[in-house]
Amino acid sequence: MPAPTLVAVLVTAATASDGPRVRATVFNELTALPFTKVVATPLHPGLRVGVGVWERTGTRFQHRLYVDALGYHHAFVENSLAVQPVWHTSWWPGERVGLSTEVGAGYKHALYPGTVYVQEDDGDWTAARDPGAPGASVSLALGLEVPVHDRWTVLAQYTGTADLPFHMVGALPFMPHVMLHLGAETRF
Repeated sequence: MPAPTLVAVLVTAATASDGPRVRATVFNELTALPFTKVVATPLHPGLRVGVGVWERTGTRFQHRLYVDALGYHHAFVENSLAVQPVWHTSWWPGERVGLSTEVGAGYKHALYPGTVYVQEDDGDWTAARDPGAPGASVSLALGLEVPVHDRWTVLAQYTGTADLPFHMVGALPFMPHVMLHLGAETRF
């Protein structure tokens, strides 16, 4: 299937008649190796907001394409902003709980804490703010979906990501993260 045809199918595919899905989750980064302990759960909060742009529903499976924007704060390491398309598949063995998986990849911009120094033309060093570094983020998630109303669903997801390249220490080709998301999804 040629690329323009695939794009046309995705753009014109029917989203449910009662409007697009919008989801929001708060999350905590549980692990970011090598900076946090595997067992400890430090507070590294984040927020994700996503909009469903395509959906296909069957009898037991739902497939969706979201565009997510997210950001998180990891003290002393980085603050990050990311945008990524996410492919989401849900399996509904019954009516009360859905099991889901997601795969996403997109742009991430890391803002590093602290002051950097820039050498001026005259040889003096001046304090400056680090502009951060562009990169990529790849994610894989497993989760639960529990409908609580006709339009509302509660979400819980366990997400693993790999951010690459990781620039802060210059020695890591990527930085793995594990995050726990809790949130809700609704239709407009």
